[in-house]
Amino acid sequence: MKPCVSCRKLISASERDIIMKTNIFKWCAFAFVLLSIGVMIFPSAYVMRWMSPPGSNEIWTSSYSYFSFIPYGYGNFFPFLTVITAVFSAVFRFITNVSLKLNITALVLTCISAGCSLLSLLMSDSITLAGVIIFIFMVSSIVFQCLYLRTKQAHSPA
Repeated sequence: MKPCVSCRKLISASERDIIMKTNIFKWCAFAFVLLSIGVMIFPSAYVMRWMSPPGSNEIWTSSYSYFSFIPYGYGNFFPFLTVITAVFSAVFRFITNVSLKLNITALVLTCISAGCSLLSLLMSDSITLAGVIIFIFMVSSIVFQCLYLRTKQAHSPA
């Protein structure tokens, strides 16, 4: 038996593909932000260098999590700003179906988080693998958010 046409809404194959694309872009952007937050938790994500006592030529290094307040206490605000903006970006990314302004806000927060991540790498005087991975995940999230916004705006009813 054929289902009644008036009982269900018919969606064409191209509309289903567009909906599937936008959902994939949205969830990939959300996943990359969550992955970057997950890498920020590691205790070796951020490295600070310390000078040794007088008379010694060695340099001491200490590893900290991005969630640690120790780099913030020594004047490097960028790891902490990276965490705060990434968390808010993840929250806004999760509730993006509400409005276009939240999508744009999440994109701006992710851009700020990627910039703070890059600045924390440059300010620390030592580049860690975790810091590079955080930056790559943030840039990947920005790309997927831009693709999501482009497909959403191109195929939304005017």
